[in-house]
Amino acid sequence: MNQIIEVPPVYQEVNDKVVPGRKIRFVARIGYVNEYPAPVSKRRPVESFTTFK
Repeated sequence: MNQIIEVPPVYQEVNDKVVPGRKIRFVARIGYVNEYPAPVSKRRPVESFTTFK
């Protein structure tokens, strides 16, 4: 979730609104929902990109 603080204009806007006078160091999304939406794209099976020797 740290992407937001890697984009300077977005970082500055969020920082000014959330913690004025201080610096955001880390952003994490924490919590649960009752139902998760269906994924936007299908997940590849692990076997499709791994090899075993």
